Amino acid sequence: MTSTPAETEHLPVSVRWFAPWRWRKRYQLLGLLFLPAYPLSVGPIVWLHELGFISQQHLDILSSVYYPLQIAYENSEWCQYLLGQCTDFWRSLAWLLQ
Repeated sequence: MTSTPAETEHLPVSVRWFAPWRWRKRYQLLGLLFLPAYPLSVGPIVWLHELGFISQQHLDILSSVYYPLQIAYENSEWCQYLLGQCTDFWRSLAWLLQ
């Protein structure tokens, strides 16, 4: 049985924060933040690899994490353009650490 706002109103704020009906909203927000963050995180990975901070062995492991994006990249010109722009931007920043 889940608690409703009326059932947890009498609780202190520190305890009310953990009420299940509040966590549902937090998970939805995390999901919305994850959607753009996942594909945009490809750029920093490419940048760190080109600077030598990520070895080829670690890049092979990371490629399994980004496999869905690889499939989208291979099958969509739109994804090729967007991911290409993202990685080109991060490659252009390589001079900052050299």
